[in-house]
Amino acid sequence: MQITHSLQSYLFTAVKFQTLNYIRSKKVRAAFVDTFSAFENNLIDNSNEESIYFSDLKQRIESEVSKLPEKCQQIFRMSRNEHYSIKKISDLLSLSHKTVENQLSKALKQLKLSLEDYLLLIFVPFLSFQYIFKAFLFLNEVLV
Repeated sequence: MQITHSLQSYLFTAVKFQTLNYIRSKKVRAAFVDTFSAFENNLIDNSNEESIYFSDLKQRIESEVSKLPEKCQQIFRMSRNEHYSIKKISDLLSLSHKTVENQLSKALKQLKLSLEDYLLLIFVPFLSFQYIFKAFLFLNEVLV
């Protein structure tokens, strides 16, 4: 960069634009805070209804897991409920690493297929965003 005018005018202009950028960013942040506050204030407390739906979802998942073959159930529960790694499960059950992977894949595939219709019902319009988000996080933890 080459300065063709005085250093004073260059610094004045630089400070002026930095100040304008700062003011502009403050306005954007303030607008975001106002919009988010308005959104948050309009939320309806559906916590009781959400906990019922969440409980139903957990029961549905448990029901579907109980339909799996016994070994498949055991591997799924060790992986998802007890948070064991595939290696640890294979060591504890004296199975090959690949067998545990296959059984876990089988369980997840079956759960995804059987819960597909239920997952569509989650997005019923009267459910709140928080419930949908909680359900998504829960399913993501269980099914992924």
